[in-house]
Amino acid sequence: MFIFTYPIYVTLAAILLDWFDGEFYYQWKIKRIIYNYFDKSLDLYWYSITLAYAYFNLPYFHLFLGLYLLRFTGHIIFYLSKSDKAFIYFPNIFEFVFIYILVINRVGLNSRLLEPPLFYKVLIILSFIKIIQEMYAHKFSLPINNIFPEWMRGPDKV
Repeated sequence: MFIFTYPIYVTLAAILLDWFDGEFYYQWKIKRIIYNYFDKSLDLYWYSITLAYAYFNLPYFHLFLGLYLLRFTGHIIFYLSKSDKAFIYFPNIFEFVFIYILVINRVGLNSRLLEPPLFYKVLIILSFIKIIQEMYAHKFSLPINNIFPEWMRGPDKV
């Protein structure tokens, strides 16, 4: 729970760990579905912690809650269906918006970036980028595999 003391550092560490955890599963030859269950469970844990942080420290909590519930719904569908395609329809816009608001709020950037109508435009752009990323990763089943070296790709699908 160091996020309450060092939110930017903890967020950066969580992003890096999430990005590299596939390396271990690839090296250990664990099946993709097992990796996905583990990875998505850790993601949900992280989102819950960041939601608590947002409640106490950031503006737009209702937006955070709505985006969290959107992604949470995707997680439930994923766990029940064993298909990561649910994340296309329930994208992780939550984390993008959290990082954006956290950095502006903590670093002291121009607060106009959090005020309407500019904030709404940024929110639309972030949402669009994330939806494209989710489609790339889950619809086309290309989880960054064409960009990064083999050891960073994670385990193959079942």
